Amino acid sequence: MKTDLDALSRVEARLKAIFRDDPTLKPFLSDEYFWGGGQMRSKVCVNLGRLFGLKYETIIDIAVFTELLHNASLIHDDIIDEDGQRRGVPAIWKEVGIPRAILIGDLLIAKSFKIASEANEKKGVRLSWVQNISLATNAAVNGAMRELNYDTSDSNFYRYLKMAELKTGSLFSLPVNCICDAAQINPLKKEQIACAFSKFAIAYQIKDDEADFLGYKKGRNKSSDLLNDRPNIFYLTQDSISETSNNYSEIYDVHAGLVFKARSELLKVNPKISSFLDKIILPFVAMSKPPKANLKSSYPYKITTTHSINEPEYKFAKP
Repeated sequence: MKTDLDALSRVEARLKAIFRDDPTLKPFLSDEYFWGGGQMRSKVCVNLGRLFGLKYETIIDIAVFTELLHNASLIHDDIIDEDGQRRGVPAIWKEVGIPRAILIGDLLIAKSFKIASEANEKKGVRLSWVQNISLATNAAVNGAMRELNYDTSDSNFYRYLKMAELKTGSLFSLPVNCICDAAQINPLKKEQIACAFSKFAIAYQIKDDEADFLGYKKGRNKSSDLLNDRPNIFYLTQDSISETSNNYSEIYDVHAGLVFKARSELLKVNPKISSFLDKIILPFVAMSKPPKANLKSSYPYKITTTHSINEPEYKFAKP
């Protein structure tokens, strides 16, 4: 195993083998719903795992059960939100109906636990992985419940950010926690790393809200969050910013702050992570529409980090 591309290919091969060997999943072996994503969680596993010196077999195990759990969450989210498409193809519940889709999602969760519990690792590592999956699933469900019960007349940023932290951040930081446990990273450093990736996940949630608000989510109705009475940060703050000609500068400030803090925290842990962050993570969470130039942001859009004088500037909250 010499390249990250090889590792990502092996993750996909493992996932397809799992689908091929299960009669319930086999019909979806070529379904772009499962195979049309960007493998972001696998990329996190490969890059972070390699940085911490893990063997590729360990990295691939973490990536596989993370991707299975992620796909389960997508299936269930589509049912809850009544979204008929994802990645430009029909949602699973549209293909097979809601009851079967729920069961397919449950099956993927079960397989995630199976891989973690049967991995060729020390018993303590396997146990920590199972615990991490359980905690992440619990937090994600808690976040989803908060989303369903959200009072959309409340524009409190904290409530929104906490909901996003639970619903999105918990699953995105899951592989990070598992990698740290396998690499025997001390608990304090592990928490710092996981919290940073959780901030990136919240930033991505804001980006996702922007896409829904502006109507460019592939295969989605422009107003799906509004129609479903979901807490989209752009709709939540609409009343409070109406006097500023619908300038959403404050939202972009929050987003930029999350990204800046997450990046800074990770560079303190290991400066070598900068290339992965700048080339893969930051474009993944980047917003598409910057605030209007006539309003000053609380965070500068060009920030040069201090750990390396040769490091290029990165534009936050812009394409």
